[in-house]
Amino acid sequence: MAEQRANTMTINRIPAPTYRWLAMNEIQTESFRGVEAAADMDVPNGISVGEAAYEAENIATGMGREYDTLFTAIDGIRQKRFTIPRGSLVTEPVRLGYSVGDADALAPVFMELKEGARCTVVLRVDAENGAMARLASQVRARIGKDAKLTIVEVVTAADKEIFCDIGVETAENASFRLIQLFLAGRQIFSGCRCEMTGDRSSMQADIAYQVIGDDRLDMNYIANHIGKKTTSQMNVSGVLRDRAKKLFRGTIDFKRGAKGAVGNEQEDVLLIDDNVVNQTIPLILCAEEDVEGNHGATIGKLAEDLLFYLRSRGMDTAEIYEMMARARIDAVADKIADGQMREHIRRFLGEEPDRSTEE
Repeated sequence: MAEQRANTMTINRIPAPTYRWLAMNEIQTESFRGVEAAADMDVPNGISVGEAAYEAENIATGMGREYDTLFTAIDGIRQKRFTIPRGSLVTEPVRLGYSVGDADALAPVFMELKEGARCTVVLRVDAENGAMARLASQVRARIGKDAKLTIVEVVTAADKEIFCDIGVETAENASFRLIQLFLAGRQIFSGCRCEMTGDRSSMQADIAYQVIGDDRLDMNYIANHIGKKTTSQMNVSGVLRDRAKKLFRGTIDFKRGAKGAVGNEQEDVLLIDDNVVNQTIPLILCAEEDVEGNHGATIGKLAEDLLFYLRSRGMDTAEIYEMMARARIDAVADKIADGQMREHIRRFLGEEPDRSTEE
């Protein structure tokens, strides 16, 4: 374990450490004190919303317990709490928008879905022009029996330091869906942990990113299979340019008793420039025999036969790479059902609005 320095916190620690000299087991970063973040919030009818003192709710997150100290160290930090009643099918999403401003800010959220409830949360993180502060968000969720929660998170905070943390617990037959796009940020730290405690519960994560310049992306995703016949699927796709650095830790952990569980993990990384740094740790832990775990990764530049084929049709190398890079972003963006968020992504990427998808 790395030595802890004063005024730092260790986050994104992998469940089973690899060789220490690789410096990939966790990351230390500066701790800080922040104010409660102001939220641009739109809550549909049928959802109970309130605020309470911050609590960890005994649900572990991807970043880990030291990250919680950002929230517990400040008196008066309130946690937004959303409750979706039993059997409630909420068709419109909960929309939460946070903008990095002049002060470091904290944005803790807790979601509770009662039995049979359905809900989508759309979380936007961007930045005001000239802002130099940091934003630390956290979403914890408890998903009841037969309930389904979808979280959509999009980060477009160029030149800023952003923390995105998620922790979820699923009951019997519950379903958790995560869609994330990391499109801009000087340093982005992201973690997610799903405790599939209920039999036949599931997790699916679809993540896309682009990291440019000297920016850095550090990720830690954990799928804990506890109940019987649980399933997880992690799909991660990204683009690295210039001198960008990215570290992805993806863990599928089959706990004793998780009979019939299935976990899959796939990463696809396009390296556009020679000076990028890509690090990946795909990890499968197993304490149960009757399970199936798979992981794979495709990392590198485009194959020569593909380049030859596209050049023969009039495209130059730069155009080909731009097209393939954008395809990775679009493939995940297209999974977002919320038209407002899709248009936000298009505008950020410099495209004209898609009139056919306006709601």
